[in-house]
Amino acid sequence: MRSLVLTALFAALTAVGAYLAIPNPLAAGVPFTLQVFAIFLAGSLIGPRLAFLSQVVYLALGAAGAPVFAGGAGGIVHFVAPSGGYLFAFPVMAWIIGAIAGREPGWWRLVLANLAGVATSWLLGGAGIALFGHVPWGAAYEAAAVFVPYDAVKAVLAATLALAVRRALGPSSVRVGA
Repeated sequence: MRSLVLTALFAALTAVGAYLAIPNPLAAGVPFTLQVFAIFLAGSLIGPRLAFLSQVVYLALGAAGAPVFAGGAGGIVHFVAPSGGYLFAFPVMAWIIGAIAGREPGWWRLVLANLAGVATSWLLGGAGIALFGHVPWGAAYEAAAVFVPYDAVKAVLAATLALAVRRALGPSSVRVGA
């Protein structure tokens, strides 16, 4: 039951982060959001398996038409839009962050885990901009690079918050399994 609740909680936090969307004309219309912040927290707090599942649930809700994507959008069409690469990156990021973070990470390890998530987002997000936005690959990765400094700041802030949560609740009270 606890696994189900944590998975649903982080899927919901990702959806809430999507509503905080700021238009970004520099990245083929892909907006700035707080979704990645929720993914950093999921990977840092609930482990790779549940963090991955939380993002699969989030994507399934969006694919089914629930208004959980950036700006309250929903529908499968968003998987083949310029932001589609970022959507595909979400479960991968969550798993990578959780795997690197481990069971009892320190602050630097959480930052490193989150920065690995930033790299994953950049790689898959840039590919999505190129493939679905019909933008040349070089230009797509330049556009995706606009998010890197913003996401790096979120990575540090999320590491700080995750470590505070872990200390306040105890490492085993949040994370379930590996």
